[in-house]
Amino acid sequence: MYGGIDIGSRTVELVLLDEKGDISIKEMVDSSYNPIERARDIVSDNEIDYLVATGYGRYRAQAGFADEVISEIKAYSISATHHYPKARSVLDIGGQDIKAISLSDGDVIDFVLNDKCAAGTGVFLERVADSLDLDIEELSQLALEYEGASVELSSKCAVFAESEVISLLHSGASRESVAQAVHDSVVNIVLGQIRKLEIQGPMVFGGGVAHNRYIQKELESELNYKVLTPEYPELMGAHGAALHAYQKTKSR
Repeated sequence: MYGGIDIGSRTVELVLLDEKGDISIKEMVDSSYNPIERARDIVSDNEIDYLVATGYGRYRAQAGFADEVISEIKAYSISATHHYPKARSVLDIGGQDIKAISLSDGDVIDFVLNDKCAAGTGVFLERVADSLDLDIEELSQLALEYEGASVELSSKCAVFAESEVISLLHSGASRESVAQAVHDSVVNIVLGQIRKLEIQGPMVFGGGVAHNRYIQKELESELNYKVLTPEYPELMGAHGAALHAYQKTKSR
């Protein structure tokens, strides 16, 4: 077994590849208050010949149980080009950060990170969904279905946006219009990151937020090129790390 583990701020993902390089096992758990212990637990349940760690906790994992570490940028790029060899860019919207990566023949040309603020990330959507008494899937569906007059969410801060949502509801705005406004705010934040680079398509969309159909649709519309989402976008970091483990071990 060749393993990749992505230890993030919100979740820990493990992907194991078999002798042919195909996904044999995949797991995802909440990071909880001790993500390294969570990672150690799911690793210890499997026999792994070579394990590569990525994500926020990768260096602590290397000190404890991983054989090697690679950056999230590299991990996502490896997974993206494995799924889509002609990909020219990668977008990852995770629990608390945004990554935009420019590629050329699978190699990283440039990248930009938004890891100082949760605006436009998964936790941003979660906070708003909680304010509307919805789950993430319901929030996305409301945004997709709404066709009425638009409202605007001016705050870019995850904390202040929650208060603004409540104010909009009290002023008579519908949940549907607020849901769409929130998604449009996320799209604008993400586009701001993407446009810092000369990013071309097709783009591979990873991270848990990649399941959000409204955001994918709006990004395609604004960027005018294809935005591709693999079957398990939330596992791209772990999958890329596992592919690195597989390729490195095989090359030996």
